[in-house]
Amino acid sequence: MRGTRWSLEDRQKAWNLRRSGKTLEQIGLALNRSVASVNTCLQAMKQEHQSRKRPCLCCRRLFHSAGAHNRLCPLCARRSISPYAP
Repeated sequence: MRGTRWSLEDRQKAWNLRRSGKTLEQIGLALNRSVASVNTCLQAMKQEHQSRKRPCLCCRRLFHSAGAHNRLCPLCARRSISPYAP
């Protein structure tokens, strides 16, 4: 069974509580959420924070990258040949 959606305000509260050193259990109690729900929310926020627009190493177009490890745009990532092939 799914619970209620996280509001922007609740997400910000959870982020601030975690940054202040609170445990997942303490955050869950403060926001009336399960530990699993708090963990999932914070992980998603961390991924959002790490993502940004980066140039593709192959075609140089800007794309929304999931992090420093993600350097090829979706089109170039699906290519079956190396971008460095002659």
